[in-house]
Amino acid sequence: MRTIAAVIVAAHLAIVVVEATVVPRSEPVASAETSLARLNFLVGVAQLGMLRENGTRCGRELETLLKAVAAKEFWSLKVLDSFGVPPKSFSWGNNHWFGPQWQCNDLNRPYVVATSSEFLRTYAFDPFNVTSPFRMRLTMVYMRFSTPHFIDLRLPYEPFIHIGLCLPQSCSSAALRRYTDEYFLRGEFTMQRDFKLQMQSVAARVPSIGLDFLQQTGTLISIIVLTTLVVLMVLAEIVYRSKAKLKLQQMLHTKAPHNTVMIDGVHITNVPIESAYESTAVKSSTVEEILLCFRFTENWQRALKADRMNSNSNFVGAIAGVRTVICLWVSTFHVYYYSVFALSNAPMLFVAMGSFLNQPLLEAIFFVDVFFVISALLLVYNFLSSESRLKEVRQNDFVQNSKLFGKLLLQRYLRLTPMLITTMLLSDVFYDLTNTYSPFYLGVNSGYYCKQ
Repeated sequence: MRTIAAVIVAAHLAIVVVEATVVPRSEPVASAETSLARLNFLVGVAQLGMLRENGTRCGRELETLLKAVAAKEFWSLKVLDSFGVPPKSFSWGNNHWFGPQWQCNDLNRPYVVATSSEFLRTYAFDPFNVTSPFRMRLTMVYMRFSTPHFIDLRLPYEPFIHIGLCLPQSCSSAALRRYTDEYFLRGEFTMQRDFKLQMQSVAARVPSIGLDFLQQTGTLISIIVLTTLVVLMVLAEIVYRSKAKLKLQQMLHTKAPHNTVMIDGVHITNVPIESAYESTAVKSSTVEEILLCFRFTENWQRALKADRMNSNSNFVGAIAGVRTVICLWVSTFHVYYYSVFALSNAPMLFVAMGSFLNQPLLEAIFFVDVFFVISALLLVYNFLSSESRLKEVRQNDFVQNSKLFGKLLLQRYLRLTPMLITTMLLSDVFYDLTNTYSPFYLGVNSGYYCKQ
């Protein structure tokens, strides 16, 4: 009996020892994988993709990525270092859960950095030039969310979280969107549980420029307009040089001794003075006059000229040039500001506005009043300096002056039409560029879908 009891006690102790040694060894491994997926959503999405894409190239590459993460290979650590973890200040609107796109592309085409022999002796590998065994790609998944723990900023805010996944290129964006939905539907993500987040994807895409961007209406119109302007400027320069050459040839064929004139900065000898200036006053056709209006050098000099354009004009070109620059400045600011303002990360927009590099653009709001003051100054100056216009006003009655006022008012608005068209084109192109190349998502309040 004692022998049987001893055997039973020994067996019981053996079971206790096995439970105390074997089971705790397996639990840390499983808990480590589970805890990493709870803290890093990229690992959780990759695990689901590996299970769902079994036997495919995407599944094999995801399995290689997860094994590299478990083995702490440096290229996989670079992925986890930049992607998979939400940034700080979520309650203040920091909804961009992704790293820069170049950090994902760095695994495909690294920034080659020359290292010394001492550096290579210190490190077993070169951390700067390490690459992944397969091509990686940034895929953006946009999630609509709701949570009671969020600060309402009373701005045109859209509740979207931008999820950035640096995963193998062989995995399609549609498949990654399904796995992301499945992962967040389980509610295993730690931050999701803390903030009681309810998340559902609305779109997924790969940020890149393709033929779709070039085929957009705004892009095509912008390309046509820019090409037309360049062609007109080239033709204007050709017409100007050909007319100058023609004038020079006419003066050289007309000889009269002891007369020297200077035309276009060139001293011409034996040219009759009357004939020389008559030759410079050769009338241009209407087409040539229109083309010469697009001559870049002349317009540039006119915009920076501080004195009168000619003896018959009181128009101050420098002030008009400043007004034009301010108009472009303000229009560009409105395109930039109101395009970015509708993005979900409103507080970070104010942080970006405080950047020194953005100050020259964002300070344009203070020059709106300057633009109107300069416009009013030029309008009054040109009106009061025109004796013929003042004489016309004195001779007209009330009805005629009312018609004249309406005509001048219409002219003022029509002069701004090209700038308004330019602003509309810039807005359309900027929206298309943001929605195709940038990782940001434009919602219904951004104005991108107005053309649809």
